[in-house]
Amino acid sequence: MSRCKSVLDLAKHRKDDELWWVVLRPKAEPKAIDESEIWMRDCHPKVYFDRGYGERAWPSHQKLPMLGGQDFTTIMSLLTHQLVIESFKIKEVARSGHTGEFLYLNQLDEWAPEDMLCKNRANSVKERDRILGMINKWHAAQTT
Repeated sequence: MSRCKSVLDLAKHRKDDELWWVVLRPKAEPKAIDESEIWMRDCHPKVYFDRGYGERAWPSHQKLPMLGGQDFTTIMSLLTHQLVIESFKIKEVARSGHTGEFLYLNQLDEWAPEDMLCKNRANSVKERDRILGMINKWHAAQTT
């Protein structure tokens, strides 16, 4: 019987393992914003789009949603992003001091808990489709 030298030996995955995940990525990068106008993105996101900074992410000629503050930000976040299936090559493994779950760092320095990662691309496709199904159900509930 071998003994664990570290609690990290209990993690399901190891450094350099390649997993998959579903992540929201911007459809396009916004235009560079002047330092003096960052307040728009943070406090007045509709003005940020109206003044053209977000136009790469919103190439549509549709009128922007007539929502205020947080509601506008929530909807625009979904409309200007897409669900992408990406490879997740583990660069580092850590354990949360709060929950005890294992966290993994990828090559882009993004952290993900164990339960967000899939062992193969097919499982990620199923998860992406499940998420899209949730959005479709939300839409259907709005129109009834």
